[in-house]
Amino acid sequence: MNRAMNRDRYGAQTGDRRHSGAAWDKKMCGQVAWALLAHTALLIFFVTTKMESPGTSILPYFVLVLMVALFIGIGRHYDRRWRILGPSELSDSSKIARFRFDQFKIWALAIGLPFLWAALISMMN
Repeated sequence: MNRAMNRDRYGAQTGDRRHSGAAWDKKMCGQVAWALLAHTALLIFFVTTKMESPGTSILPYFVLVLMVALFIGIGRHYDRRWRILGPSELSDSSKIARFRFDQFKIWALAIGLPFLWAALISMMN
């Protein structure tokens, strides 16, 4: 009875979550959430300052929302991927390698896209 009560909703024992499928998708979900926060902060501080015009315009804020929505779509892709990959039959070493590569791609996009947008906007002005 105790063993059944110590299982989480994914069927893994709560004491050993590092090898369960739920641990990988939760880790990726956390990475996506933190990357989204960093991406949004960089957009606010770097991109919107490049887009400001002398008059009051809502365009910079609309573009900000559009770029955040774009990154949310990218993040959902990786989150969905790890919900599928988590409980798969892959070995832990291959999951770690894939996780680190996906983690690198998410953070590279989260940090790189705002600077790319700022450079493009600067070139257009």
